[in-house]
This record gives sequence, C-alpha cells and structure tokens, in this order.
Amino acid sequence: MAGGLGGADTAWAAPGTDRSEVTGLTVEHRTDPLGVDAERPRFGWRTDSAVRGRRQLGYRIRVAGSHLSPYGEIVSAWTVRDGTLHYRAAVPANTTATLRIPAAGPDAVREGRTPLSRVSGVEFAGFADGTANYRLPSGRYELTAAQG
Repeated sequence: MAGGLGGADTAWAAPGTDRSEVTGLTVEHRTDPLGVDAERPRFGWRTDSAVRGRRQLGYRIRVAGSHLSPYGEIVSAWTVRDGTLHYRAAVPANTTATLRIPAAGPDAVREGRTPLSRVSGVEFAGFADGTANYRLPSGRYELTAAQG
C-alpha cells in the first residue's frame, strides 16, 4: 500500500510569517511504514522554523494509504479530531473489505448519522476490546467513530 504518514498539522506558540514545517515523520522509528502492528504506535517528527523561540503547542496526525489493485483503487485514510476518529475508505467494485476500527461501542461507528451496521450491504461482524468489526461491500465510505 502506497502512502504512510499523510502529514501532521501543528499549532505554534510564536506568531510570525515564516514557513515552519514538520519533517522526518516516522511510525515506530520507520518512514513510510507498512503493516504497523503496535497497539499504541509511536509517532515521531521534527519541527523546523526560522523564528527563534518558536515551539509547538499541539498536533493532529493524518494517516493515508492507497493501492491500485487489479479491481481498482483501495484507499484507507484517517485522522482524529476532538476525540472522534474520521475514516475514509474506498473498496473497489466486485470486492469486499474487512474493517476493524476502534470505537466506544458498536453503534459509535457511523456514516453520517446512520450507524454503520445499518448501512445497506454492510455486515456487522462483532465488537470486542474496543474494536468494531465489519465486512464492507464495494463503495466509498466517510465514517466517524466516537472514541471511549
């Protein structure tokens, strides 16, 4: 799957017009990692600024990847904002996907206002240890998952 870390947004303490940037993005000490199998992955980055004394106050991590399969493009991307996971997926025509997504409960995963388990064609496969499991038919999905 191509991709890896999609980027990081930062909040800065010192005002200014310089071009501050985030560089050296890693997960588990690897750049562009594939198949990270860590319950609580470690993210790393450097911040570069021409303004003396500038420091980072906050961050938001976005992760994205895609793969061009023989059936079409597979997309998986997420970010967390205000305690809610925002997840975007594309499942190619004539295929299905298994989705395992952390959530506060089975009905916490939604497409719009609808619980994902009630979306036509989606099969709810269970909830255990803070993770909801689904089988997704082909299509594009914009999901949210409230975190516990």
